[in-house]
Amino acid sequence: MAHSSTTFVKKALLCGLMVLAFGTSAMAQKEIGVGVVFGTQSDDIGVSMRMRLPLPWWHDLYVVPSVDLLEFGKNQYFVALNCEAQADFAITPAFSVYPAAGMTLGIRDRYTTTQAEDNVQIGFNLGGGARYDLTPRLTGIGELKASVGGFEQLLLTVGVMVDI
Repeated sequence: MAHSSTTFVKKALLCGLMVLAFGTSAMAQKEIGVGVVFGTQSDDIGVSMRMRLPLPWWHDLYVVPSVDLLEFGKNQYFVALNCEAQADFAITPAFSVYPAAGMTLGIRDRYTTTQAEDNVQIGFNLGGGARYDLTPRLTGIGELKASVGGFEQLLLTVGVMVDI
């Protein structure tokens, strides 16, 4: 049975929105954001959606669930469901840096007009990033991380986060 690329993209975006919606109801939400992501294995630019949830027992520690959607060329797509911990270190009142570590569930979907092939792998993310407050409610982010033990690649993300 043939799959269409739009069907996969719709399923991936729905999955991402469900993860973000669950996080909103499960914890007090702090920030939500969107950005562009570049993956070295896919050699393409995709979309990243994320939340940033503060942990109540440590002031500068956050849990960051995110969803990355990348295209691997014609009829190949990659979705990464990530959950990372970040620890902020303020450099100035408006600028901070953070290390990040977490897990990822990578799903690659490849299909032709006659068959579909799915590949799912679990891996780890290690990296870091920087945040700059553009306004009191809008923050620019830049992040570089390595995904290892699954679909291994470097990921560069640039985006914005909005206080909710």
